Amino acid sequence: MENFDVVGYLEDKDIEYATAGKNISAGWVGLKCPACHDMTNHLGINIATGNFSCFRCGVRGNPIKLVMLLENCGYQTARTTLDDYPLTAPIKATERVTSLTVELPAKAKKPLPKIHQEYLQNRNYDPDLLTQKYDLYGVELAKDYKYRLIIPIYFKKQIVTFTARAVVEADMKYKTCPIEKSIVTIKDTLYNVDRMKDTVVLVEGIFDAWRIGDSACATFGTKVTSSQINLLRKCKNVFILFDSDAQKHAENVAKNLAGLVDHVEIITLTEGDPADLSEKDAAHLRKNLRL
Repeated sequence: MENFDVVGYLEDKDIEYATAGKNISAGWVGLKCPACHDMTNHLGINIATGNFSCFRCGVRGNPIKLVMLLENCGYQTARTTLDDYPLTAPIKATERVTSLTVELPAKAKKPLPKIHQEYLQNRNYDPDLLTQKYDLYGVELAKDYKYRLIIPIYFKKQIVTFTARAVVEADMKYKTCPIEKSIVTIKDTLYNVDRMKDTVVLVEGIFDAWRIGDSACATFGTKVTSSQINLLRKCKNVFILFDSDAQKHAENVAKNLAGLVDHVEIITLTEGDPADLSEKDAAHLRKNLRL
């Protein structure tokens, strides 16, 4: 559910919460997690989305699951409760979130350095097109993001977090913006979600989404969270195109989406991943799916 007045709900229910202090990130409120009997506000609720996660026990979910957890009630009761708390403007919580910005690495720059351009070209992508369309940045010499491609992640036309892909050999291919510096955590949204339409191709990675095009959204891995499932409820048709070795994960996602959207279908690759497709094959796929 969108536009959930988190603060109004907590105050009406007389649930103690904190807006600042230990374990509280900007744009979040914190409270004691009832799932793990936490006493130090590890349960964070994002004011922009209403999604929550406990950094102590790992429980997470959307606003409906939050109400179910806090009130120990069923789905329908939680859904009815949320209807009483629409987010209407002006409201302080909203103002605080919209004024927040995510700081990209200090040495991130455009146009992309030569090493970043060559990396993308070697993977059969047009660096100029990707930079313009997806707002990419490059870092060369830096302490934290040395030789990485900075990929901003947008939600409702605002950068809410980012990830950084190494363009040289590195122990970690991806390095993600820390939770405390994000407005929305990476697993609480989908890459390319602002371009999502009635029909979407759901892929694992950002490079997969770039290969398929505007109708593709990436889940940042095979594990799809309840927050991401909630975003996909807006679609009518979801085609799941995971890597060839991740079909069991694709089947689990299909089960979670069954009944929430009009049509769910798994597209199976014989080998590799969507990013390996040629542009001709990607165009053929788009044509077959009428994207």
